[in-house]
Amino acid sequence: PLIVRERRRLHWFKGVDSPERYSIKVIVRIVIIVAVLYAGWVALRWLDISPIPLSRSFFFGVSTDFLIILAGLSLLATVLLDYASISASLNVISGEINSGTWDLLRLTAAREGELVLAKHAVTQLRAWRTMLRVIGLRIAAVLTAVFIIIREYTFATPYLTVQESITFFLFNLAPFAALSGVFILEPLWRMRAMTALGMVISARVQDAASAALVAIGKVLALWFIQALVVVAVIGGLSVLFLMLSAFGTSALCAPFTVLLAIYPTVYGFYSVLKMWGLRHVARRLFSLTG
Repeated sequence: PLIVRERRRLHWFKGVDSPERYSIKVIVRIVIIVAVLYAGWVALRWLDISPIPLSRSFFFGVSTDFLIILAGLSLLATVLLDYASISASLNVISGEINSGTWDLLRLTAAREGELVLAKHAVTQLRAWRTMLRVIGLRIAAVLTAVFIIIREYTFATPYLTVQESITFFLFNLAPFAALSGVFILEPLWRMRAMTALGMVISARVQDAASAALVAIGKVLALWFIQALVVVAVIGGLSVLFLMLSAFGTSALCAPFTVLLAIYPTVYGFYSVLKMWGLRHVARRLFSLTG
C-alpha cells in the first residue's frame, strides 16, 4: 500500500502500462538519437576534408573521437544520476517525520525493515528516468565501439588464420563483452546505493538545508573512496601481472584476471553500500519507534 500511494505521486509513472516496456523505449530512443548524431558527425568531418575519399584511417580516427566524446558524456551524466538519486531520497524519511505521517505509518502492521524497503523502492522509481538516460548513453557508446571493432576486424580478417581469429575473440571480444556489461549496469547499481545513502541522510537530518550540505559531503567522500578503490585495484592487478609474468602466463591470464577483478569489485562495492544504508535506516527508525 505504501508503494502504491507513493507511485500515485509520480507524474511520469502515470499512464505507464509496463515499466519494462517504458524503459526499453527510452533506451532505444536514446540509441537511435546517438546513431543519427554519429552519422552526422562522420558526414560533417568528411565534408571538411572533401573531396578526399573515405579511407580506413579517416573513419577510424573520426569514429574514435566520437566514441571518446560519447563515453565522456556518459561518465559526466553519472554526476546527474548522483544528484537525482540523492534528491529523490533526501525527503523520504524526514518528510514523513516533519509532516506527522510517520506516526500513522507506525500504527500499521509493517515493520521498520518493510517500510525501509518500500521507501527505497519508491526512491528508485523517482530516479529511474535519469538512470535510463545514463544507461542509454552507455549502451550507445558500447554499440559504437562494437561497430568500430567489427569494421576494423573486417579489414584484418583476410590476413588472419582461423587460429588467430579464435585467439582474437577469446582474448579481446569476450572480456570486452563482459566489461561492457559492467559498464552498462553500473548506473543501476550506483542508483540503488546512492538512494540508500540519501535515505541515511534523511533519517538523520530533518532540516532540508542541512541535509543538502550533508549530501554534498557524502557524495564527495564517496567519490574519494571510489578513487582509492580504483587505485588499489590497479595496484593489485599490476603486482599480480608481475607475478604471472615470472611464469610466462601474464599475457594468457591478463584479460580474464581483469574481468574477475573488476566485476566483483564494482558490484560488491555498491551492494555493501546499499545494504549498510538500508540497515542503518532501519535501526534509526527502530530507535525513533522506541
